[in-house]
Amino acid sequence: MKKSISVLVLILVFMAGGARAETKNVKEVEGLSKEAEEWIIKGMRVKEENYDEIIKCYKKATVIDPRSALPYRFLGIAYLKEGMLDKAISAYRKAVLIEPNNAATHYNLGIIYGKKGMLDEAISAYKKAIIIDIDHTKARFNLGLSYLKKGMLDAAISEHKEVISLDPNDADAHFNLGTAYGIKGLYTLEANHLYEAGLIYLKQGDWESALEAYEGLKLIKLKEPAQALFEQLYPERQGR
Repeated sequence: MKKSISVLVLILVFMAGGARAETKNVKEVEGLSKEAEEWIIKGMRVKEENYDEIIKCYKKATVIDPRSALPYRFLGIAYLKEGMLDKAISAYRKAVLIEPNNAATHYNLGIIYGKKGMLDEAISAYKKAIIIDIDHTKARFNLGLSYLKKGMLDAAISEHKEVISLDPNDADAHFNLGTAYGIKGLYTLEANHLYEAGLIYLKQGDWESALEAYEGLKLIKLKEPAQALFEQLYPERQGR
């Protein structure tokens, strides 16, 4: 589960950092008033360590345009960065009510639920994102991760297999799928996916994660996949 937890943290960081990218298209949002737009842009320009001022700007935008989801999304991300999870959830719930057919909004709400440990709520949010966008790989990955953390192994396996069908080079999905198989005692399948994860990590230059996959293979005590990955990790030791 170590890999699963670290993956969730990385996704949270990526999502939180996405706020500034999202605002590049502020002017394109239908129905967003000029005044609300100005408050959002003002919030973007505040130094990141001054979150009280950033939150104040985004709250102003929600008051000016309470029927637009965008200010609530920005506000939710600002709260998330400050660790104010309950307020982040409240802001994103309002965004979901305004735009119930936006997969990304449901997905981000699921991420915040997961950060708070509200796995059932996170699962519900990810499912809604997938209904809207069946190929939403991040929602599927996190849905599978949530199932894995709840011990719902068959469901976790199913979702991670879907992720791999959409993106065969998703190393984290292979790792988590292998983990789920291992918990079920399906060690050959566990080894196959840990080995595949290790190879992909190496291709991506993520040596540390590849080594983690190798350590997992050693625990299974299946010599062939462990040795094969070892040879990829330490080619200079071959032939000695």
